[in-house]
Amino acid sequence: MEGKIAEADSADIHCEGDSVSRNTMQRRQADELGNLEISEPHAIYFVRHGQPEWQREGRGIDEPCLTPLGLRQAECLAQSLAHLPVTDFYVSNLLRARQTAAPLARLWGREPEIAEWYQEIQAKNLDQFPLSEVEAYFKAWYSTPLKERFSGPPEGESIEHLYRRISQGIDAVLQRAGFSFVADGLYRRWSVPPEPRCIVLVGHTFASATALCHLLNFDYTGASGEQFRMGWGAYNKLVPFPLAGGFVWRLQSFDERSHLRKAGVSCDDLPMY
Repeated sequence: MEGKIAEADSADIHCEGDSVSRNTMQRRQADELGNLEISEPHAIYFVRHGQPEWQREGRGIDEPCLTPLGLRQAECLAQSLAHLPVTDFYVSNLLRARQTAAPLARLWGREPEIAEWYQEIQAKNLDQFPLSEVEAYFKAWYSTPLKERFSGPPEGESIEHLYRRISQGIDAVLQRAGFSFVADGLYRRWSVPPEPRCIVLVGHTFASATALCHLLNFDYTGASGEQFRMGWGAYNKLVPFPLAGGFVWRLQSFDERSHLRKAGVSCDDLPMY
């Protein structure tokens, strides 16, 4: 399985005599533009849910709802993405994802399709366990050597199974939307449909990380879930880029949280434990 499952800022570039770097000028222009994005004919948005209420009164919650902060993050997210010409709208079946999708559904006037395949990596059911035991469980998993992490969280879903269900699920979504691919050695080249497609999936950070690795042709390793970790209420955006007689997926935005910062809403994230 390894081999398949296995935008940092560049340094400021100063021209001689210039007092303002090129990157500084670009950042200023981006601030002036606010949340406006360059229009693309096709795009996929992977949205992470808002902050969940993982514990209450010192005990774990296996199927948490959003906290008041998480609900505010969901509202800010919806305002930021309200302009999208969405054509395909999916949400994980888990409560925290469905609550995050609700403001988007209200603004777009359409209900999302439930995608059970897009739920988070499945861990042991720790509902009503003392918080100390919940923390110990996740700390133990995070301490596991990388080569052993393919077995997944203790008594939970394996990384191999996670990769299989997410990759098959996102491929099915794209094919349903009119995209198709052909193998090109270890890589895949895509064809795109004639009509623009804007696909939005609301779910979870491990699910999004898995989909990114699959579509970007990155090796999926025991660390990928953390390397592509998203903040609560953040999103990733992929667009197709013409290459080698077809299209490849390009990561245009990663862990985008500017909509939260501009609204004065906390966008800090915490470990799972």
